[in-house]
This record gives sequence, structure tokens and C-alpha cells, in this order.
Amino acid sequence: MWVIVFVLYILTVGQTSWERTTKSAFARDYATYHYAIQVASYGGNPYHTKLLSQRGRVEGKNKKNIEEGQWVKLTNRKSGRVKDIVTEEEYHRKGIMVRLENGTFGRVASRSGVHPYFYPPPSLVGMLWAKNLSLINGYLIFFLLNQVGLFASLFMLHRWLKLPVWILGIICLTFTPIPDSNSMGQVNFLVLPFLIFAMWKGSGWVLSIAAMIKMSPAILLVPYGLWKEKKMVFGAILGAIALSVLGLSLVGLDEQWYFYTKVLPQFSSGQYLGLSVGINLDGNHSIPDVFNRLYPHPDPQKENVVLSLLAKRLSTTVLVFSVLALSLLAKVTTDGFGRLCVLGAFMSLMVVTPVYAYEHHLVFMIVPIAIVAQAFRLQRIGRMWMPIAVICYVILAWKWGHLRENFHLMRKDGYPVLASFMREGKFLGCVLIGMLCVLGATGQTRTKDRESVVPQA
Repeated sequence: MWVIVFVLYILTVGQTSWERTTKSAFARDYATYHYAIQVASYGGNPYHTKLLSQRGRVEGKNKKNIEEGQWVKLTNRKSGRVKDIVTEEEYHRKGIMVRLENGTFGRVASRSGVHPYFYPPPSLVGMLWAKNLSLINGYLIFFLLNQVGLFASLFMLHRWLKLPVWILGIICLTFTPIPDSNSMGQVNFLVLPFLIFAMWKGSGWVLSIAAMIKMSPAILLVPYGLWKEKKMVFGAILGAIALSVLGLSLVGLDEQWYFYTKVLPQFSSGQYLGLSVGINLDGNHSIPDVFNRLYPHPDPQKENVVLSLLAKRLSTTVLVFSVLALSLLAKVTTDGFGRLCVLGAFMSLMVVTPVYAYEHHLVFMIVPIAIVAQAFRLQRIGRMWMPIAVICYVILAWKWGHLRENFHLMRKDGYPVLASFMREGKFLGCVLIGMLCVLGATGQTRTKDRESVVPQA
């Protein structure tokens, strides 16, 4: 069955994602990781975005970064694959002259800027392999590593939750945030397998790896602390310290201090080191985004990049009450699978809590979705909730571009309320999947064949 799923994935989702990846001239979000490791390896501060952008702006001016067959964008705004490299010099200040396969001549364009790097300092240790690679070659290898991470995650979910392969196959082939994360060059599928393994085996050290690549998995320490899982909690803390010490080889004490005192506090306001991506983009599926739409910043210049004080307070209030409610649930949940459902609810909250929760972030919902699917198999959730679960999955799995087109049409046709619900459909889907996890935690296993389908805590 795994072979069938893998082949179907390669022929459909994988092939489409690969084509989009190979036709990206500037490597999309991967460029931030790429230039951050290059800046850090030469002693620079990877959290100074200007240093990253300086490297991005000379990418198309260095001959060593361009190869025959590579997809490039020219300064005349035309794109295509390189057939010949015309410029003889190793560097040209206006860009390397090339001839494309369609016969067009032009100079290779470079990025005008790079998004800020706002990940924990130890995360750069995992990018050392890309230090001496060109941007595009690094991007392609990153894509392949993401595929390994995806299937490692699916395989571990199968072993951990005892979920049938065909259910995971449906998720793999129909969940559109997967190809979105692939082609965006995001790190999510390098975090997910560590996160799943940590929960499966109760390893705090492995959880620390996930949290030191991306901070949000640290929220899972809340339920483990309430369950008095000392090995898990102290392992995660010691692991984070050890990884931070290891990260000193790339990011010094001053830079690490800068991250925790300057960069991290900005997360609650949406500033993210001056990230230019707007909070109110239609594809943002977060709690802060909802409140920012209702109560935008009074300064028009900051309206889309900084949360208003009221939106920030309301988002924080919802987060605190949600954590308290789930903590109470964790405290009273004693059976093994019930605790897995609690973890699924915390993961759902983990996705919608940050200021930015775009399409590629939704790949973390694969775990709560899998837990809900198994909860239905164990009859811990009544069948009456099945239609809601199916609708939630369909909305979350639906291609965002199609949803966006539909809600714009509905708003244009005079249905603003319905359009708003459709725009926030994926946010509501995450919330409802989290609530189904809560139902699973409060239910009881009723299946007769307990040994074959009940995951062992």
C-alpha cells in the first residue's frame, strides 16, 4: 500500500510541486534560510535583514550561481531556462548575460530583497549543508529533504496511531497545504517528523530539536508538564540549552541575545523584524488576523503590518483562556489515547496562535486530523460529528486560490457575510478540528478490537 501511495504522490502532487519548484527563479522563502547560513558562516548577524538582502541582490551577478538548464528571470522581465551563458567574466555588475532556450538574450535578474530570518539560532546548524551551494541547487535539495520529511511523518503516524495507510494516503494526495509548503521552500516538513517522533516516543530531546527549528512546538511542554512527564520536560529544556551551545559555532552570544530580547518579543505584535508581508492578506488563518480585521491599527501606515493594541490584547486573552481550558482538560485526562487527543488540540491551537498562519503552516494540522480520524475509528467521537469533520477536512484541503476566488465573487455579488465566513473557512476548520480533538479526549474507546487499533501511550 505504501508503494501505491508513493507512486501516486510522485505522479500527481510531487510532480506538480517539482515543476513549480524548478520554475522559481528566486527560490521563494528558501532564500531566507540560504542567505542566513551564508551570513552566519562568515561571522555576520543573520537577524540583520540588510545583510541577507545584500547577498540576494548579487545572486544573478555571479557566474558561479548560474547553470545551463536553470530557470531564471531576466532584467527585461522574461523568464526561461538557460541554454548558454554569454558573459565571460565571473562577475558583472549588471547581471550575467545568458541566452534562454527560446532564443531570448538578457541579463539575469537578482532579488530586490529577502524576508527577515526570525528562527531560533540553533536552526542554522541544520542548514550547514547549504553553505557552499548556489541558491537554486540548495532550493532543489531542500525540496527533496521536505519529501523525505513528509513520508517519514506519514509513516510514523501510521506506526504511532495505528492509522490505516489508505487514510494517510488520502491526506497525502488531497491536502493542498502539502504542495504549497513544498514549492514555497518552507521548513515545516523538517520540523514535523521531529515533532511526531517526540510525541510518539516521549522524547524531550527530540522535541527540543523541533522547537529550536521553529519555536511554536514548545507549546506542547504545557500538557507534558501537567502530566508530570519530567523526562519529557527536562529533556526538552536541556536539549534546547545544548542546541544553543552548539549554535554558538555559527551565531555568537550577542546575536543569540539579540534574537531572544529583540526578535522574539516582536512576534506578538506582528512586526517580525520588519516583515513586509501583510497581516490582513486573505490567506492568513490566525486568531490575531481575525481581531486585526475587526480592530485595525489606527495608523493607516501600520494597519497591515502591526497589530492594534486592542487586537493584540484580545488575541492574548483568547490564547490564555484557550491554554487554560486545554490545561484543565489535560489535567483530567488520564487514558493514553485521550492524552493524544489533548496533544492534537494543542497542535491546532499552535497553528492559529501566531500572527501569521498561512497556507503552508497548515501542514501541522495533519497530526490533529489523523488523531480525529483514529478517534472516529475508536468510536470516541459519535458518528453525528462525522459530517462536520468531513466538511472541516474538505475546507482545509481545498486549494486556497480557488476559495479566494469564490469569496471575492460572493462579496462582489452582495453577500459580504457569507464571503467573510468563506475567507475564514480554514481558520474555522482548524478550530473545529481542535474541538473534535477535545471531544475525543473526553470520550471513551468503544471498539471491541482494542489491541489492533488503540495506540499505546
